[in-house]
Amino acid sequence: MRHDGTFDPLLKASAGAVLAIAVAKAVWQWLSTTFWRWLSVDVWGWITEHPWWSALIAAPVALVPLLLVTRLLTPRARTSATRTTTSTTRPRPS
Repeated sequence: MRHDGTFDPLLKASAGAVLAIAVAKAVWQWLSTTFWRWLSVDVWGWITEHPWWSALIAAPVALVPLLLVTRLLTPRARTSATRTTTSTTRPRPS
């Protein structure tokens, strides 16, 4: 600590690195043990025990992204309101 009450930048960087490593280790431990067990045993067990409810939940989850992708990929028809009316051709003489 300096005399004005601030910390040295090297000390701040090393404390931040230690904190980041501790958080990364905790997240990795959670992902590698608790999360995968929960996903593979608990959730999969519920899905296999209740197939109709699983299908009712999964259908909208699959349908909404499918509708969004098809809406984004299909070409839109231009309406007359969006067209510009400036024309460079001359009218025909009668």
